[in-house]
Amino acid sequence: TMQDSAYLTAIHNRLDQLLLEKYGVVQHEFDKSFIFHTSILITNSKGHLNAAFEAIKDINIPNVLNAQKIIIGSSKEGQPGTYSVIEEIML
Repeated sequence: TMQDSAYLTAIHNRLDQLLLEKYGVVQHEFDKSFIFHTSILITNSKGHLNAAFEAIKDINIPNVLNAQKIIIGSSKEGQPGTYSVIEEIML
């Protein structure tokens, strides 16, 4: 579980503000009561999901992870590996 902090909340709020100002992306209802998390894979394909699980199931994940940057990207096709980076934010 990621631990929330005032710093993370400020980053989240700033990202929402930047998305609105630069790209016209309005804050989604989900973001109004945001719970910090990490997404490993987002897909509708059971095959992609099973392949991703098999690839990471034996990886030893550390208890503490310190992120150094946030990468914002999007995929017009919605397929893994087809995204392009919009912005990088150093922490």
